[in-house]
Amino acid sequence: MQILSNQAGNPIAYLYQNAIINKDTMDVMGIVLGNCVFTKNAAIAGKLFKDKIRDIDGGLVAHSNHASLSEFEQDFTSKWSKDAWEIVTQVKDHNCPWVEDIDKWSGSTLAKLLEYEYHN
Repeated sequence: MQILSNQAGNPIAYLYQNAIINKDTMDVMGIVLGNCVFTKNAAIAGKLFKDKIRDIDGGLVAHSNHASLSEFEQDFTSKWSKDAWEIVTQVKDHNCPWVEDIDKWSGSTLAKLLEYEYHN
């Protein structure tokens, strides 16, 4: 499990087997398929590349510091897998838009990004 941090370097979420886990509630917030980030409602929200989650405009919303965490894994893994699989089954559009690799933080947060629904 990798720790995802905000611009200030504070942990905000975890990435566990393609599931994005809210640090505070320990619930699945979204998933990563390939390098596409999807909301809990299976809408495209951004991309994960170069260890950073970016919104559709390329703005950074989280980065992985490659730290790992294992203390919660045993208690939550089956719930996370089930919740993530429910999102996977809802994904209908696997085409991700092109996202620029810019070195700028978004005005949004990871939590807000995963509430956002991208429409072509």
